[in-house]
Amino acid sequence: MSQPNLVQRNHEVERFLIYGGWTGFALTVLYSVFFVPMNMDEAGIYHMLACYDYPFAHNNIFREACLNQDDLYGSFGFHMWRSEFYTGTLHSILYAPLFYLFRLPQGQYVFGLIFFFAFAWLLSRMTQNPKFSFPLFLAFFPLGFQFIHDTGPVKFALVVFPLCAIFFRKAIFSSGAVRYGYAILLSLLVLLATEDKAFFLYLLPSLLFFCLAMAIENHNFKDLFVSLDKAGLALVVIGVTMAIGLSFLLFSTNVQGHYYLFWLMDIAESKHSFIEWLGYLGFYTLYWPAYAHNYFVLNAQSPQTIVFEIVSLIWIIFVFWITIKSKFLSSYPRPKLLLLSLSYLCSIFIFGFLRNTWAGHHFIFLWIPLLVILSDALNYLKPPSKIFLTLSFLIINVASIIALTQLPMQTKVSSDKDAIFSYFDNEDIAAHSIVNFSSWGGYYIKALYGPKTQLITYTEPYEDEDKRPLPLYPAYATKLLELSQITHRTLYNVCCEAVCNITMLETAFGHRVKFVEVLAGLKSWHVFMAVPLSGSDATSP
Repeated sequence: MSQPNLVQRNHEVERFLIYGGWTGFALTVLYSVFFVPMNMDEAGIYHMLACYDYPFAHNNIFREACLNQDDLYGSFGFHMWRSEFYTGTLHSILYAPLFYLFRLPQGQYVFGLIFFFAFAWLLSRMTQNPKFSFPLFLAFFPLGFQFIHDTGPVKFALVVFPLCAIFFRKAIFSSGAVRYGYAILLSLLVLLATEDKAFFLYLLPSLLFFCLAMAIENHNFKDLFVSLDKAGLALVVIGVTMAIGLSFLLFSTNVQGHYYLFWLMDIAESKHSFIEWLGYLGFYTLYWPAYAHNYFVLNAQSPQTIVFEIVSLIWIIFVFWITIKSKFLSSYPRPKLLLLSLSYLCSIFIFGFLRNTWAGHHFIFLWIPLLVILSDALNYLKPPSKIFLTLSFLIINVASIIALTQLPMQTKVSSDKDAIFSYFDNEDIAAHSIVNFSSWGGYYIKALYGPKTQLITYTEPYEDEDKRPLPLYPAYATKLLELSQITHRTLYNVCCEAVCNITMLETAFGHRVKFVEVLAGLKSWHVFMAVPLSGSDATSP
């Protein structure tokens, strides 16, 4: 075959695979947006907007209260607002324009897709064939699902990886004052990602090796060391800026007067044995639907899961075997491959040592260096092998969607909530009601989206001294009744647990009110309205 014909054939193969990537991406978006209900955790990172935009939000004095109880206080009287006890304000600030423009849950999906496009495009710049890599990254189901349904949060932290690599490369190889500008920008990105969620500290060694890998791509180690030496002052700027910023954040204090760093150390104790953690690592590596674990009832021992994992393992073995037989290892820049591998192994070591990483929004970061290696490896293959491995990669991602369609949805993300939210979106009902969620799954979403007159609170079930389960603390029930009297609003309780029934609710409320169910016909969630007892003014409609 002549050289022009071979080049033409390679272009046709690449065009076909690119179309396949865009198709996989479209399927992920359609499924994630239209067939997977929102999880309450997704809206939690924007809770600050709910607290400051809704005039009656301060009445939630219970769990996830709007009382600034999670805020941090730094030097010079600096006050750092927090959306939750472990997440900062960054996502709320970035999301605010879309929130005020749409004020709909769908705005979060648009927000996530913007970040997904930015991440995939930036990461594709790190590969040898960006045009091919871009749709390939977009088609990767674990990434797509995490960006759209972000329960971590992960959006900003993921984008920081390729952005920092770009700024690091600029800081190393630029000259003059501009290199110090890039150094400061890199430091600020790390500080913002850490403010957003301190989990980013675990990723710093991996980020360092990733930046080095991108800087060395067209150089050897000797050239890199010479450039690092010339950029020594810029590296000092990076180190000093990060050290000052991280110290300012980590040694700020919470409302109890405890340093944020020591508080993080207390809650970050190992939660799993090493064997259990290895199980998580294998699960998230081989079973890609697992990244939707907050939404579906997964069974790691089911035959379907095991078959999926076997297929994924065989695919990974084929990737290694075919790339080893190709010219990849002999032609690909070995320093870049070594540093990308170290980026991956660093996170493996840290996660395995700490053993408190268990969720998809933790393990998703392991894929960043692996995706770059995979994309570059595919670029070295001849058309038959490239088609086989890329198509099988796309098929596994589509199979992830198909696998999830066969699994039951978790009760906390049931589509019942859509009917409940719609009911309380009525302006008249919202203005004359207190909606208390006593089950996990609805509060953050409803608190963020609804009429300005709404009053949304959140309690949780508990066990009394005799280990009897109740839907909420009696003391909280008393406060809710007092709030109902003061505001002249009807009290509603929304829940889905086993203790979510009229008998248990009336017991928790000391039989001072009766409860009747509204919105009958829901499958797993229930809405109960408090009705005053005859001759009683416990609640006022």
